[in-house]
Parts: sequence; C-alpha cells; structure tokens
Amino acid sequence: MIEIKVMEQTQLMQAHPGSVETVIDILKHMDIDGETMEHILREVGMEDQMLKQLLLKADYETLVQLILQRSEI
Repeated sequence: MIEIKVMEQTQLMQAHPGSVETVIDILKHMDIDGETMEHILREVGMEDQMLKQLLLKADYETLVQLILQRSEI
C-alpha cells in the first residue's frame, strides 16, 4: 500500500509560492547536517518552537529514549 502525505499550505507558503520548495531543495543539495540545521533554526528564531512541535508529535517511546539520553549527559 502506498501512503501519500498531503500537507496543507501555510499562509507563508501561499504568499511566496515555490519559495519553501526552493529552500528545501537547497538544503537537500547541501546534504545539510544536524548542527547546521540547528544553527539555521536558532538564527531564524525558531529553535524553541520547533522543539515544542517535534516533542508534541513524538511517540511515547521516543520521548522516553530522549529523556534517558539526556540524563546520561
């Protein structure tokens, strides 16, 4: 079975058609690493919001693993 994800366009995506896709293509072409992506999120002021969004969407097992990894540091 093939799963197709359809993402609704945000207001920003509607206001700037193709721009989001262009940025994604650039990042993929650069083969960006996690540290660079973290730097980009911090520079655009989205680090905290992204963290919250990812945590809220994460499953319980993933959250437990992250907490265990954090406690080991």
